[in-house]
Amino acid sequence: MEAYSLWQKEYPDIKIGKSKFAALRPPHVLLTSELPRNVCVCRYHENFILLWVLYIDLIDNCWCNKCEICKDGVLFKEKYPLTLDLDSDQKTYLDGELREENFIRWFQWEKIVGLNGKGGMEKIHKTGLPSELYNSLFEMLPTFNWHHFIKGKQAAHYNYMKVHLSDKLNIAMMQIVFSGNFNTTWQDEIQSAHWSKTQVTILTAVYWHDDTSRSAIIVSDDIAYTKDSSLSFLTT
Repeated sequence: MEAYSLWQKEYPDIKIGKSKFAALRPPHVLLTSELPRNVCVCRYHENFILLWVLYIDLIDNCWCNKCEICKDGVLFKEKYPLTLDLDSDQKTYLDGELREENFIRWFQWEKIVGLNGKGGMEKIHKTGLPSELYNSLFEMLPTFNWHHFIKGKQAAHYNYMKVHLSDKLNIAMMQIVFSGNFNTTWQDEIQSAHWSKTQVTILTAVYWHDDTSRSAIIVSDDIAYTKDSSLSFLTT
């Protein structure tokens, strides 16, 4: 941070942290994270987006599927109705004239329960009529809208807290991520050991408080990912 280094050289007796120095910058000076990454974008698209991103915050009921005008995807059906071409395949189906060209194929992630009673997510290959794909998309809209709304609110609050953290000395932020399971491997491994590997998990954590930040990595053979194991990691 070149500006901060120059400040320290010019005013060595004034103690100020990096976060506070950045917070006191003139309003026309932007952080690197706030600088535009795209160049030569379309003026018409950008002007519309600049208005739209503010407008959508005013219509929480629509995102929550509580709006009487657009709830349950009503406006979606009006804007993108099932066309005659799509509907014709349903008519062909009812007439009993099933042909290969009437069907389309798509993928969906679904939870599949095995014979042992345990389930897992799998990418399922589906085959059906275009009208079935249309109905599936229509039914997904309320859940997707709510998920997208919550995700945006959480991200905005998270970014706000990081920027203003230096002004709230009684608040600390932490971000933790389980990196997944990893198989351990022995040097010069025998064949029987190759098919019975031990798994470990890696927890990465970063926390911010005032003008400081620290990171940590914890390796454990506990791969349960329960609330108890998470608490043990965080109190280590």
